[in-house]
Amino acid sequence: MKRARAKDDARRIACLEPCDLETPAPLRAVVWNVSVRGIYVALSPPLEIGTKVFVTFSLPQDEGAIRAEMQVAWQNPPSGAKGCGNRAFNLPPGCGLEFVTIDPDDLKRIEAHVDMTPVSRTDKSRRSEGGS
Repeated sequence: MKRARAKDDARRIACLEPCDLETPAPLRAVVWNVSVRGIYVALSPPLEIGTKVFVTFSLPQDEGAIRAEMQVAWQNPPSGAKGCGNRAFNLPPGCGLEFVTIDPDDLKRIEAHVDMTPVSRTDKSRRSEGGS
């Protein structure tokens, strides 16, 4: 049975794969997590909200590249604690990027990868607390 997307589309899985961001000065960063809605990129300083970029990345244990146009939805600037973001302390400094344009086959690969990844105890407890 397939899960209802409306409920699960915010589910994220760890990725920790390198990525390339096409900006005026190309950037190399790390995809921290991925969902069917977008990715979180560890990058300091983070890109400005609303910035559109093309991002190329791979999923864990899947060497096929995914290239998508994405837009910065939110920032997590550095905090006073080394390696922690100011807005989301459990994430490194970076930004959340949402898909603007992505090949439908690539989106299906992401969906399949998210669906086949077991839900951790942490994910289950966040859901029961109303977190994302």
